[in-house]
Amino acid sequence: MLIWFLVLGVLGLWQIAEHPGVLAAINPIYAYRIIADQGLASSGPSVRSYWRHRCRGALCRYGPFRPPAYPYGMLSLVMPGLLLNYFGQGALIISNPEQVHQVFFAQVPQDYIIALVVLSTLAAVIASQAVITGVFSLTRQAIQLGFLPRMEIRHTSETAIGQIYISR
Repeated sequence: MLIWFLVLGVLGLWQIAEHPGVLAAINPIYAYRIIADQGLASSGPSVRSYWRHRCRGALCRYGPFRPPAYPYGMLSLVMPGLLLNYFGQGALIISNPEQVHQVFFAQVPQDYIIALVVLSTLAAVIASQAVITGVFSLTRQAIQLGFLPRMEIRHTSETAIGQIYISR
């Protein structure tokens, strides 16, 4: 995952270097103008996106991960990598609007597409395993709080409390 977020950040920086004007989007006056012109309803997707990411963060915070690793990892690696990549995608769309449908893979030269697909697949597999572990941990907590009926829980590790298996 370290490699994945570093690659995301580098890809974004590469595009930002070619179109640094995209960083003007940080200015909150643009958000104010959109809301003033189109109404508060136009900010709905942004608000939903924010809360969706906050809820995912709660899964990590109360799941098998322990503070302070979560906030340090999020602030030093994940958030900068994602922000740089999102700004890089915006820069690419500014310079090449017809790439709007394939913007992520358009950031990479054609010679590196296969490597990015392989890296993306590995990151997706790792992330899906983390989500599965988090869901099992939340299920265990819901059973203990009485929100779910009693089920047999098997711990697959004697040292890691979040490593559980719930049989049928």
